[in-house]
Order: sequence, then C-alpha cells, then structure tokens
Amino acid sequence: MRALLNLTAETAARYLENLEDRGVAPSAEAIAGLTELDEPLPEMPMEADRVLETLDRIGSPATMGMAGRRYFGFVIGGSLPAALAANWLAGAWDQNPGLFAASPIGTVLEEICLGWLLDALRLPAASGGAFVTGATVANFTALAAGRHAVLARAGWMSKLTGCSARPRSPWWWETRPIRR
Repeated sequence: MRALLNLTAETAARYLENLEDRGVAPSAEAIAGLTELDEPLPEMPMEADRVLETLDRIGSPATMGMAGRRYFGFVIGGSLPAALAANWLAGAWDQNPGLFAASPIGTVLEEICLGWLLDALRLPAASGGAFVTGATVANFTALAAGRHAVLARAGWMSKLTGCSARPRSPWWWETRPIRR
C-alpha cells in the first residue's frame, strides 16, 4: 500500500509540475486516446500500479489544465496543497459524516467548517447550515429552506402540518389563473 501511495503522490506531483508546460485544453490526440479506456469488463482485477499508470498515461493528457494558473474557463476553485493533502487523507479515512456514531471526526469537522463559514459570511452564530453532495442538492435544499421561511412568516408551520394542508393565501401566485 505504501509503495502505491508514494507512486500516486509522485504521479500527481509530476502532473501538477508539468501544467505550465502544456496547453490548458487537451490535444485532439489526447482526447482520441480516451477510446483506449473503453474495453470490456476484465475477467480479473488489474494490478493497482497498472491502473494508476493507465490513468496517468491516458487520462492526464486528456484533462483540462484547471489546476494551473492559465485556466480561465469556468469558476472552479484551485486546489491548494493543504487541501489536496487533506483530500487524500479523507479518501484514506473513507468516512461517512452523516452521523456522529459513524464518523466522529467527520461530523466535528463539518460543524467547525460551518462555524467558519458563518464567520466568513458574517452571519449570526445561531444560523443553521449543512454540507450536501453537490450543487443540485444545494439548490433543492435552499429552495426548501426558503419555502419553509416564507410559510413560517405567514404563520404556517409546515414541519407540523405538512405541505398539502396549507392554508389558502392571498398571495398573487395562488390567486392568479394559470395561462397555458
């Protein structure tokens, strides 16, 4: 395991060190080379170092140079060395921080990070928050929280009565006929 992780660290470091010497976008040849990955499910497992070598040989040239200084394609945060190292350690820990009983370190770190986020955004300490799996769930969660807040201001406790038992409202979107 140690040899594989050391090889991974060397491979990743070499990739990051070479970003400035290559184009930001992958070459047409590198993209065409991705077809080499499309093969039937192997009968037997591949050696881990061979998996890493294959991914590096075929995959690394076909990446966008997002981690480099010359990438301006989308608003994607760069990976700081400490964040990259922490991500590797988190992957090794293989924790599910959904419950304290399942991962004390995961839940405590989430609580600390949420506190830091409240500080950074200058929000009240009593504010709530949660980490979710991605942008889609974040948007869905924000819409649900917003709906709950609007309904609470109208005097309806949706947590107790549910959404289907909502009182009729004079709000414009409930009184206007829907035109199709």
